[in-house]
Amino acid sequence: MRRAWFQDDDGTYRRNCPLIMAEQDQLLNMLLPWRYRALKREWRQAWRHGVIRSDTIGRRDHVVTAAPFREAYPDKPGLWSLDEERTA
Repeated sequence: MRRAWFQDDDGTYRRNCPLIMAEQDQLLNMLLPWRYRALKREWRQAWRHGVIRSDTIGRRDHVVTAAPFREAYPDKPGLWSLDEERTA
């Protein structure tokens, strides 16, 4: 399975719990339990130690763009100010 990564301004890559959970949901729909277990271990690592960071990503992995908080959480306007911090 191709894993998705966010790319930071410094050129490094990162994966967080919500990104891993989205991939877990995809695997459950495809009935791939062995891949699901691997993502579950990765999620536990991210939960315990924080965002997973890497200088490089696998050749099958791909970079994704995070949605603005305004789009991701339209019902929580308090989070919208975090979009302004990203662009600052």
